[in-house]
Order: sequence, then structure tokens, then C-alpha cells
Amino acid sequence: MRAQLLLFICLISVPSAAQHCGWDSLHLIVVNVEDEETRQPINGLTLTLTDASRNPYIHKGNTNPSSLLKNYPQKDTLIFSQNLDTNTPRNPKDRIGEIAYSYYFLVVYFNNYQNIRKKAGDQIKIEDPTGKYRTRFIPLEPINIISLCGDYDNGTYMDKEIKTSLQWPFAFSPLTVIGKIADPIQIVQLESGSEYSGDSFFVSYYVNKDNVTVPAFFKKSATYCTVYELLADYNFGEIKMEDNDHYLAINSSHMFGSSNHSENSSNLCIVDLKQMSSVTFSTSYNEENWNEDSPLDKESCVCDIFIKNNQLHVKRTVSANFSYDLYEYIETGIYDIQNGAITRVKNSPLPVKINPKKKGNKTKK
Repeated sequence: MRAQLLLFICLISVPSAAQHCGWDSLHLIVVNVEDEETRQPINGLTLTLTDASRNPYIHKGNTNPSSLLKNYPQKDTLIFSQNLDTNTPRNPKDRIGEIAYSYYFLVVYFNNYQNIRKKAGDQIKIEDPTGKYRTRFIPLEPINIISLCGDYDNGTYMDKEIKTSLQWPFAFSPLTVIGKIADPIQIVQLESGSEYSGDSFFVSYYVNKDNVTVPAFFKKSATYCTVYELLADYNFGEIKMEDNDHYLAINSSHMFGSSNHSENSSNLCIVDLKQMSSVTFSTSYNEENWNEDSPLDKESCVCDIFIKNNQLHVKRTVSANFSYDLYEYIETGIYDIQNGAITRVKNSPLPVKINPKKKGNKTKK
């Protein structure tokens, strides 16, 4: 059975009847990564074991060709391998003693990973080199570390395998129609109070069927206006808009504060004016906590963004103590806006200059 463990040549000849397990210092971490919508396995990802601050664990011994794990990636960071043996079943009932096809796995031991039996807080970084999926970090708990001479022998290791999923990059979704207005006087009144007005559309507030006032996108035609729901979870606050013939970009902000705490966040909504679809993602979060007896505690994540030639240019800055999930914050890089999604350009360089207020963009607060 153990011969099925891809690249584990050191495990092939272990006698199951031995009184002492010769591999009692070796442990295994197994991760199953699927597409969040299709639930199909994702191949070709890069998984790296990191500490609680998301710094990769480094062990120079991993580059030693004489290592028992010499078929592993010869890098000093702890990078997972993937079982691409299509003869290995995925059904747990059919693969006792085997790692499933497409699963990612990493062998760790006390020399290369000293946290095997210590504290929780370490993480696994999951990256897609093609840029199709967004990078994310998932927690690694001590219970997920499999003992090759305990859990693996008795078949309980499958309960410790980590299951997670990735989303497509920020995908556009059709805007929801929440009303139609045929009264020209009402249309003029709504547009006169608009936060932004274009030739064929404007953005303003609208009272929906539940009698709730929400931000809305109004598309004008010769005889009526179609009303689409827009950024329903946020007030406009300070709003900036930029548009071209195809896309409208809307920045929305939200603030909260108390006597010893404050937080503010912002979102970017991009509207495809031809397809009448939109995508929204977080672009900043700042939180401050303070009191008389302790110093200021501040966490922040800020994404500076501008749009040029149907591409999104992003520079993300994160404070060292940021404790929230970064999955909703777009990473540094250049992104194509096409085919209903925002997709990172492979190996895209960081733009030389980030300037959201670049001359020539229409901006209104």
C-alpha cells in the first residue's frame, strides 16, 4: 500500500509487523484543495508551510540530495508535493493506507519543523502560479499533523486530512434589477440628486420594495429607467468614481468608532457597463484600539489601485500585526479585466507608480 505514496520511497519497504516503527519521527500533513463552485480538485498549486506571521519555514537540509526525502522539491522552504498518480482512488473507503489522487502532502520531522507537537497558529499558504485562483492562508492545527507510525498505520489519518477550497478571482455577477421607472419627472428628480451621472446612467439612492433606501445604479433608455441594486451593504460615505466606455469604478467607505476603538473600511465596485454586471472586493481596513494603560494598537491593510487600459494596477500594504483574513483583499500585481473576471497577469511586475487620481480620469466625491 505504501508504495502508492507518491515520492515516499523511504516508506515502501517498511514491514507492517515490526515491533518498532522505524519512521516514528516522521509526520505527514495532507491537504485536499477543491474549486469552491465545482468541488473538483485543483492541480498545480504551490502550498508552503508558514509560521503565524506567514513567513515560510526554512530548513537548509531540504536541499540535501542525500536526504531520505530526496524526491521532494529541492528548496529550503517547506513546500508540499502533490500525488498525481491517477491510479490512486479519492474515495476514502477505497484508499486505506494511501494518499488520494490530487491531494497535496508534506513530510515533516523535528529537524525541519520543530512545531510538530507545540503551539497552534502556523498556516499553509496556497498559491496558484497561473493566477486563476486567489492566494489564501489556512490554519494548521496540531490535530492535522499525522503520525506515520500511529495514525497512518491504523487508518485514522484520513480524519486529520485538511479540506479547503479556492475561489475564482474576483468574478463579475449580473446586477440585480430592483425596479423600473417610467415617470420622467421622477427620473429627473432622482438624477438631480445623483452621486454621479453619465450619458446613459447615473448613481443615486432608491427606495426598494422593502421600503429600504439603498444605493442603486440607474440605466437610462428612451422611455424609462432600469434600476439595479448596487453595494447594498454599504452607505456611500465618501465616494469616488472613475469611468471609461466600458467600466465604472466606485469606491465606497464605512466607518465605526467608540471611546477606545475605531475602524474604517472601503470597498471597490467595478461595473461592466456593457454586460451590466459587477464585482466588489475589499480594498482597505484600518483598526485602532487604545486606552489610558496601553499603547496604541493599530492594524491596517490598504490596497492602492488604479485602472488603466482595462487593467487593474494594485499595490497592497499590510501591517505586520494584521490578524484578519487577507483573502478578500486583492494582492499586489497587475490584473486583466476580461471574460467576466479580474485575473492576475502571470508574474506581473509591480507598477512603477500607483496614482488613483491620475490626470484624465473622471473623479467626483
